[in-house]
Amino acid sequence: MSLECDIVIEGEGVPDIPEELGKPGENSYGLDAGYCGDALDEICKEAGVTGWLTFHYDNGEIHDEIERRGIDDLDEGRRLLFTLGDWHDSSDGLTTVRAILERLSAGAECLDGKPAGGVRGGNLTSRYQGLLWDMKAYELILEKAVAAGKRFRVELG
Repeated sequence: MSLECDIVIEGEGVPDIPEELGKPGENSYGLDAGYCGDALDEICKEAGVTGWLTFHYDNGEIHDEIERRGIDDLDEGRRLLFTLGDWHDSSDGLTTVRAILERLSAGAECLDGKPAGGVRGGNLTSRYQGLLWDMKAYELILEKAVAAGKRFRVELG
């Protein structure tokens, strides 16, 4: 089972991987962050920033609303999906992501002793490398969201 952890930009949806990371046109990132929410939240607590899980949103309510309204137009459904729900200030998210990156710069050992989800589904070294990739992608995406004055949330897909 995969828990992809996507950044969603209000009114826009899920951005592709930033070109700066070398994979333009793809939107596959967040594969390791999805397994590490509790560990990332603990890192945030240690760093004194807003917790990672604070930004998560369960979009099931919006899917229920789309069904309740009988919307079968894909574009209208996407508009609702990327408009309704809880949104967060992108600068707050960027501060959190940068704090996580700073802690991760200490090496994989920064995950030692963190909640079991920190290494579930993979060994510590591969999970750590994946988290670095995810957080760098999130940082670039949130920098653009801040510059555009857009809000965001995190969804598990």
